[in-house]
Amino acid sequence: MNEPTFNHIPELIQLSAPFLLWNYFKNKNGRSYKSPVTKSGYRVSYDNNQALLPFNDAKQVISQFPNIGLGLSLLNGLRIKSDNIDGYLHSLDFDGFADCSGPEVDDGVLEFLREFPSYCEMSPSETGFKYFFISDRPPETKFKIKFSPSAFASKYPDIRKYEHREIEVFSQNCFLALTGKLFNSHTSKLHFIESSKADQMYAHLNNWAVSTGGEGRETKSTP
Repeated sequence: MNEPTFNHIPELIQLSAPFLLWNYFKNKNGRSYKSPVTKSGYRVSYDNNQALLPFNDAKQVISQFPNIGLGLSLLNGLRIKSDNIDGYLHSLDFDGFADCSGPEVDDGVLEFLREFPSYCEMSPSETGFKYFFISDRPPETKFKIKFSPSAFASKYPDIRKYEHREIEVFSQNCFLALTGKLFNSHTSKLHFIESSKADQMYAHLNNWAVSTGGEGRETKSTP
């Protein structure tokens, strides 16, 4: 597991988020999954008070145990406040959109990031990336936007994420694994996106998914 590039994680997140540690485990079918852990390595829930740490404390633990990952907890909604920003942290997990062994990404990715710029980092598997923004849009139930298979599905037939390409949208009741590895040099700044603009963004993503032959948004969630 690569040590996160801590200095790329936006300062507003560093100062506001309850951080935690995570590691990989295997389920009974042998499939890997991520779980928050205590400093001793025991699995815990995303909202376990004993697992939540300030940014610098989490960084110190990981410097001693580099096989442990860095994550943050969204709790019941993570409010971010500064002199000119007040909103909740939202995240889009683009799963299966990036070539894990090279710099290529699926068509539409760069267009999306140009139209809706904000902080974006590569995922631990490097098969996708996480996009973060702050919004006055209240936290809502997780939902997915389902796409057709990635252009990389035939190149990596054993990687399920490419065949089942989707975006998972998070704003509460979960933890998110972080890497701090920027998607590119233009995705370092965390932006505020007001609710009406976020609606436009989700409509863009849904139209993009459907245009590829995907199902689009699987459920309708009310903020």
